[in-house]
Amino acid sequence: MTTPKKSNKTKSPELQARIDKTRTDAHKEIVTAGKIQFRLDAETMELLLRTADARGTGAGVLARMWVIERLKAETSGAHDPIKDLDRRLRLVEEQIAHYSTS
Repeated sequence: MTTPKKSNKTKSPELQARIDKTRTDAHKEIVTAGKIQFRLDAETMELLLRTADARGTGAGVLARMWVIERLKAETSGAHDPIKDLDRRLRLVEEQIAHYSTS
């Protein structure tokens, strides 16, 4: 007779404690290393590279800048839709200027 598998939603307290410890340990390693990796599809990567080139900076620097800006906005609780629209408009204008000179 086989034992029924437990649902992912109902973890034993011991298993949940192990998961929590693993997550905490992983977070500590990531914070210590100061690095995080993620993948982008080819189209998004190309857009990131072109945007970084247009701004005269590296793609990693630009991505880091955007992550920091977004985290500050997320944690400040002061969401300003006008500022967001202004920022987006500036980006679109930069893209138009870049492609019209290419």
